[in-house]
Amino acid sequence: MRCAIVAMLCGPHDDSSRKDGLSFRRINRAIEVALRNGIPLIIAGDAFEGGDLRVYEDHAYGRGVKECFRVYDHHANTLADVQGIVRLLKGVPGYHGMTLVHLVTDNWHMARAATMLMLEAKKRGLDLQISCDNVYQGVAPPQPVLDGECQGLTDYIEGRYGKRGLALFYGKPPRLTVVEKVDETDLAEDPITV
Repeated sequence: MRCAIVAMLCGPHDDSSRKDGLSFRRINRAIEVALRNGIPLIIAGDAFEGGDLRVYEDHAYGRGVKECFRVYDHHANTLADVQGIVRLLKGVPGYHGMTLVHLVTDNWHMARAATMLMLEAKKRGLDLQISCDNVYQGVAPPQPVLDGECQGLTDYIEGRYGKRGLALFYGKPPRLTVVEKVDETDLAEDPITV
């Protein structure tokens, strides 16, 4: 039985050096953690109806990760992503006894994401230890996004999550086209180290 896994939440399309804006900072950090610990990787997200997940999965396998899972939910929010991670941990034989999840996301997103993952797991009978592997690179989101993170955490804890109107849908691509191929030269400045 496995006892640890990496779970990465896909991030905003905010890499201005790439035509498609797709950012590799989170996946590269997740790959680094997976390789260093010799553990599988869960990639959870929603952009391009799961298209980014395929790109990131190919990238992870290309960098040497041995086992990847994709989690996609059309609701396109952090809560749906962490619920999908929990469903996977409960549903895949050999993963139900998981005790440690290395969660990878941007530092400004971590408090809400880690709290949701821990509490959603508890609701479903899993007692997980969450190791917060923050990503500090990248563009800082605008203040309304940071304020929304705090409000979203409060709403979740108080049972109101998802009942407010969405003020700012940060980092989602404006058009729905799937990125088919990753040019590895775009990733050279963010190498994987183990």
